Amino acid sequence: TGRDDGGVRGTLTARNNAPGPWSAGQLPVVNLTSGFDADGERVALDGLDAGLGDAGRITGAAGVDHGLATWQLAVRDLDLHRIAADLRSKRLSGVFAGRIRVDAGEAQGELSGDLKQADIALAFHAAIARGVIDVRTFRAQARGGTLQGTASLALAGNRDFKVSATATALNPASFGNYPVASLSGKASAQGALKPAWSAALSFELGRNSSLRGRPLAGAGKLALAPGSVRDAHVELSAGAN
Repeated sequence: TGRDDGGVRGTLTARNNAPGPWSAGQLPVVNLTSGFDADGERVALDGLDAGLGDAGRITGAAGVDHGLATWQLAVRDLDLHRIAADLRSKRLSGVFAGRIRVDAGEAQGELSGDLKQADIALAFHAAIARGVIDVRTFRAQARGGTLQGTASLALAGNRDFKVSATATALNPASFGNYPVASLSGKASAQGALKPAWSAALSFELGRNSSLRGRPLAGAGKLALAPGSVRDAHVELSAGAN
């Protein structure tokens, strides 16, 4: 509907006839509705409601005002298994928020997320500046175990990345179809995603780590690329081995 000042307001409705998990290269959104209000410098989406079918729902508001994109979204009953098939079925609720300036030569701003269920919590806070996403902190917690750290990813060129993380009594099986373990220690990786991905990894397991109920200890360094493992110096011991 046209406004007296030349702007436009109305309702946006969309439906995805082939929804599916991101892990399969599909979009999990089933349907989306939102009011919108737009003029030459501003687009506002209010009352945004994105249904993910059995995977949950996202509601809130978003928009762009004079080159500044903002969003404040509430997530309800998000089923991780329907987003990524390897993850366990969980029903997380929380918020995603962000402010990013998109009218400059390079995007600049901040974004964050915080999702929780009774026995699991996921959170991150990141900044975007000078062509790099800087994840200043991320944290995954489940049943007393935690994984927390920092990461960065370049948005152009070879898409260089870095990750540094510390685990404390982390059980990967709490998050997905992974072996039962209790992992404590430190790990880091750095590499690039283009022209083909490559990464240099290092890790050191702390005391009291275990895998399938057997003591696990060790440390190592190695370089990975599609179809190859190089410069591997790894020492691991499990149980009596």
